[in-house]
Amino acid sequence: MDLIGTLPTPEQIADYADDRSPKKREHLIDKLLRRPEFIYYWTQWWGDMLRVERRTMKERGVKAISRYLRTAILQNRPLDQMARELLTATGRSYDNGPVNFYSPIRRPQQAVVQFSSVFMGVRMECAQCHNHPYESWTQNDFYNLAMFFRQTRLKGGPEKDEITLEDLPKPQGLRIPNRAGNVQAQPILPGEREVARTSQNLRSVLADWITSKENPYFAQSMANRIWARLMGRGVFEPLDDYRATNPPVDRELLQVLSDLFVESGFDMRALIKQVVMSRAYSVSSEANPSNESDTKYFSRYYAKRLAAEVFVDAVCDVTGRRERYSGYDPGTRAIQLEDVNVYSRFLDVFNRPKRRIVICNRNNDPSLVQALFLMNNGAIHNKIASKEGSIANWLKVGARPQQIVDRLFTYCLGRLPRAKESETINGFLMKSRDPKPVLEDVLWALINSREFQYNH
Repeated sequence: MDLIGTLPTPEQIADYADDRSPKKREHLIDKLLRRPEFIYYWTQWWGDMLRVERRTMKERGVKAISRYLRTAILQNRPLDQMARELLTATGRSYDNGPVNFYSPIRRPQQAVVQFSSVFMGVRMECAQCHNHPYESWTQNDFYNLAMFFRQTRLKGGPEKDEITLEDLPKPQGLRIPNRAGNVQAQPILPGEREVARTSQNLRSVLADWITSKENPYFAQSMANRIWARLMGRGVFEPLDDYRATNPPVDRELLQVLSDLFVESGFDMRALIKQVVMSRAYSVSSEANPSNESDTKYFSRYYAKRLAAEVFVDAVCDVTGRRERYSGYDPGTRAIQLEDVNVYSRFLDVFNRPKRRIVICNRNNDPSLVQALFLMNNGAIHNKIASKEGSIANWLKVGARPQQIVDRLFTYCLGRLPRAKESETINGFLMKSRDPKPVLEDVLWALINSREFQYNH
């Protein structure tokens, strides 16, 4: 679920359980990292950060940047290289996917906010107006950083609603507001005093700085994001709010993650594998007396609710009936959707983000609307009771009711029913002339269970 956003089938679970290889866990991880679903699932992760949606990028822009992200993940392109390609992109947004990093941006101040959030894990927007009384970022820092985007011009492209990004011979001026006199910003990198050489392209200078192995922000920001996606929360939270008054809960852990990431050459797959192979990742989510009050120190795994796309796909998998999405081929999974504006009441109920801002932490909190949707919505019932659904198909091939019950539990929960559960279900099956309604009720109950809706 964490690596490819997809439920394992009962057959895959059985194969893994029967495997006696001492390295079966590592072999499975390597196999999952090569699955097509890995590419789609982690493309959506990038899409949340880069605000990929058609209201700002238009449909062709969304397709261009999604194609770029899928290719980069398929090739396992180092994340420092991806950051550089996004920051220094030029050309047409419909042809060159990385140009769309700038599609939601209309002013250099907005570029600073997006850059610092995505690549530094820092919120700098407050410094637009004033120096923070308890933090090191000043208004000078903000506008000096904005100067690195003042050597770039964003204009319309040759096609409707397209944008073109081009570099100017020299940067345009930018005044720092609310200061006595006409104080002009200078292209000075955070933590430095000297003005960057304007003979170079300033976005390239910025890309050199942020992707340097000595940079304190990029490695820890991206490593923390990957850790949070796998572990349920970051070493610092929110993921774009690293500051002195919001320190990491474990500085040594954050440093180790950053060092591993740098040593791997900013290899996303390598860091993911190291995390999921770790003892920290493998511990149970069930609390014990020594860690029941732990909500942030990783002494146990934090059960986390499935993201909207993952949950919808899981419901479709266990019922055997896929959703249909306008503009996409039949059978398309929710994790394959490039644009969050594709209509789906199901996805919207389960808090699919709109991507109007950089998404660091998704809102996966349960709600009454979601509970009512799962319990009463006709779309759910129709999937469960469909004549082409999983239960109907298993009955057609002569599967016995108990076999189907075992399969439903294994598919939905990754385990067989417990003795009390089997006893209850068998009682209903014995009283019913037709097992299908009982089996449908079992599947409905499983989908509505907390165990199905959470990854633990």
